[in-house]
Amino acid sequence: MLPAEVVALADSLHTPARGGRVVDLAALRRRVTSRCRAWASCHYAAAARDLPGTLADGHRTAAASSETAVLLSRAYQLTASLLFKYGTLARTPAVLAADRAPAAAETSGDPVAIGAAARRVAHGLIHQQRYAAATDYATARERQARHQRFGRASGNLADPAAAFWSIGLVFALERRLEDNPARQRYLAIRKEMFEFIASRLRASHQG
Repeated sequence: MLPAEVVALADSLHTPARGGRVVDLAALRRRVTSRCRAWASCHYAAAARDLPGTLADGHRTAAASSETAVLLSRAYQLTASLLFKYGTLARTPAVLAADRAPAAAETSGDPVAIGAAARRVAHGLIHQQRYAAATDYATARERQARHQRFGRASGNLADPAAAFWSIGLVFALERRLEDNPARQRYLAIRKEMFEFIASRLRASHQG
């Protein structure tokens, strides 16, 4: 049986923006951070308690700034992680929350947030034992991130690196996928990335 706070959180995903209000960015950041700390301390019911309101307010406020959209994505990732903890009883709303995280991240345009949200989706597929789907999804998003970010003539190299590492990390740490082709691709591209960064650093020092 699910705790009442978790049931309320799952139910809130059907109408995420109902009752929300525009809130101050700093206040929204504190709320998301507080829920993350409760989650990290294994206080799952406490983490779930304020998440419906946080998601609703996040939706209302998301258009205000890119950072607000990042916070909304983080809240959805946390929601998915929390619901997956309760197994099959909460799996459907957990998948729903995981699927909404990338949409909020894409709105922000932040490559780190986009990569983290993609990682949450891939990990969610692993929770469902859909290993092939997780492989296909993460590999496709990795290629998309590299095409969009590395193809630019300018920009902070740390951004695409962080986006890719966020996606690839799930395969580097997931023992059940130890021999999976996606992890092998991750390791090969990691080597390529280091070579790319090293060449850029050498060029900047020589210039």
